Amino acid sequence: MGMHLTLANVSRDPFKVLIFYAVGTVLGGLGQQVLLPLFISSFGGVTGVYFVLFFCCTFFNALFWPITFYNWFKGNLNQSTLGYKHHWKLVVIGVFDALNGLLVVYASSPVRTPAPLQALLSQVTIPFTLVFSYFILHHKYKGHQLVGVLLTLLGVLVTLIPTFKSFDIGSGFSVWWPFIYMIGFIPGVLMNIVEEEVFIDTNKKFDMIYLLAWESLYQW
Repeated sequence: MGMHLTLANVSRDPFKVLIFYAVGTVLGGLGQQVLLPLFISSFGGVTGVYFVLFFCCTFFNALFWPITFYNWFKGNLNQSTLGYKHHWKLVVIGVFDALNGLLVVYASSPVRTPAPLQALLSQVTIPFTLVFSYFILHHKYKGHQLVGVLLTLLGVLVTLIPTFKSFDIGSGFSVWWPFIYMIGFIPGVLMNIVEEEVFIDTNKKFDMIYLLAWESLYQW
């Protein structure tokens, strides 16, 4: 039996899998918040943010498609994955991912949205996720969860008010770029919701690497 290259097989213990993904999500988000502005500014204006976005898309395709072909060649892709009848959802996921990348990366330049502010604004994904998952997936939330989201949103707003007031004409910053940065997280949240629908459709049997491969292709 060949080794199945998929993150879903990191462990059969659900708690360990949850910890693995939680740590990976935090580290990945932290890395993006720190490295993306640095990566964009490192070119010194020689090239634009579109190159950064294109580079990332190309890298993801070069990473996930060889793994997908390996799993297909070894017969490790299940029928729930290969026989999935709603391929259009994979297209939608890729389009939402592209929109998320376009808006967020374009607004991530330190001369448009200050790097410290980016870490704060990214927290809007929490209320966005709650709203869209409630209306699209019909998720139910408990009172303490709603209070937590409300406090997060209030914290973002309270911090933004003095920040936006400091954006005067001489500062070189425009209040519109932070708003564009925040709006860019909406397609990212919708992408995650459609991905969850795919796993619901297949009883959580859809291969993650296969999904990431198609997502990267349509994003590209």
